[in-house]
Amino acid sequence: MTMQMQVSLRQQLMERVRYFNKRYLNPFTLSFAGRPHSPYAIVQHVGRKSGCVYATPVLAMAVEDHFVIPLPYGKHVDWCRNVLAAESCTIGFQGHAYRVGESELVGPSEGLPAFPQWTQSMLVRAETAQFLRLKRLSASPEDDAEYRRLIAAYPIDRAVWTLVAGLLGVFILLRLFKALRSRK
Repeated sequence: MTMQMQVSLRQQLMERVRYFNKRYLNPFTLSFAGRPHSPYAIVQHVGRKSGCVYATPVLAMAVEDHFVIPLPYGKHVDWCRNVLAAESCTIGFQGHAYRVGESELVGPSEGLPAFPQWTQSMLVRAETAQFLRLKRLSASPEDDAEYRRLIAAYPIDRAVWTLVAGLLGVFILLRLFKALRSRK
C-alpha cells in the first residue's frame, strides 16, 4: 500500500470517528462534561456564520491562567473555528463557568505538558499535532448561575438513553472499521 493510500485511509477513518463522536458520543458526553471530577469541559461558542450558540464537550486541562484543549482532528473542526473567530467563549470546567479568550494554537511541545502522562501517551498515539490554548479573562469563575445555565440543557438522566444509542453506534463503527481493514 502506498503512503498516499495510507494517509487517505487514515483521513477517512478519522473523519468517520469524528462524525461518530459528533453525532453519538458528544450528546452523551455533554451530560457529564463540565461537572466536578469530569475530565471533559463544555465549550460554549457562537457560530461564526449562523450566530447560533453551540456547546461542545472537549478534553481540557486548566494550567495557571489558561485552559489547554487537544485538537485530535485538527483546527478545522467547526467548534474550534468558531472559538478562534470569536473574541471570547465560555468554558464549563470542574463545576464552574469561566469566560476565556485570547485563543491561540500551540504545538505538542507546549500543549502536552498540561496533561497527565497517561493522557499524553494517548494524545501522542492519536498523533495530536495541535492544541488550543485559551486564556482566562478573569481570575475567578463566573457566578454559579452562569454554570447552572450552561449545564441545564444536558441533564444526567438523559445520559442513559444516549448511552444506549452510543453503544449501538459503537457496534456500527466497529463494523465499519472491520470493513475498512478487510479492504487492504
